[in-house]
Amino acid sequence: IDNDWKGEKIVSPFSRLYYVKSGSGIVIGEEETVHLKPGFIYLIPVGKRISFKPDGKMEKIFIHFNITKPDGYDMLKDFKKIGIIEADNAYIQQIYRLFDSTFISDKFLFEAHIKSDVAKIIEEYGITHREFSQYSPHVKKAMELIQKRPSISLNITEISKKLYVSESFLTKQFKKETGMTVGEYIDQMVFYYAQIMLIESDKTIEEISRYYGFCDRFYFSKRFKQLFTNTPAEYRKRLKFKAD
Repeated sequence: IDNDWKGEKIVSPFSRLYYVKSGSGIVIGEEETVHLKPGFIYLIPVGKRISFKPDGKMEKIFIHFNITKPDGYDMLKDFKKIGIIEADNAYIQQIYRLFDSTFISDKFLFEAHIKSDVAKIIEEYGITHREFSQYSPHVKKAMELIQKRPSISLNITEISKKLYVSESFLTKQFKKETGMTVGEYIDQMVFYYAQIMLIESDKTIEEISRYYGFCDRFYFSKRFKQLFTNTPAEYRKRLKFKAD
């Protein structure tokens, strides 16, 4: 990459893993600035607002990934730092070799290394999350219903009827166990999956807004910009092709 590698206040629905072979770049978070350089592996967690720019030329492999838990959230959602672990040049060279290889066995090894490196960062930084099994059956079923087809038109009345429980019971239990209302959870799932659809599909903004239950794309765009500082069109333009 060279001077074209730059972005301002990007919020990605994916976590990013960087393997730097040569050169350097700069990633600026809200509370930290990190210089990417050889000899280290860097993890930028999902949802972290960052800016990035080159520091001269840089050669790197980067991986986008999610670790989605049964409750619909990414395991790294609440990890606010940029994770860093050391890796010698020989290891980075091996990653490059496996990445470029056409052998299926090397592809398996490449994937294994990626998972191992993410696991090392999770262990290094003590990243934890609440187990899905800790939620009560009704809260788990409510989450599963919302994730099955996230829509802004979903509401507590519809969900409680499907679960054969009272609205007041589900409202109280959901808030107690998750710290948020059912409506807030629906919003988070809708916009999380809308981010991914904007990047991974060729659906129009109108089609995406309708898919997630919005009356029109203008209201969808307004809500999206409030959350991510960019309109859906701007967000797609920034992330869909560069993905970085």
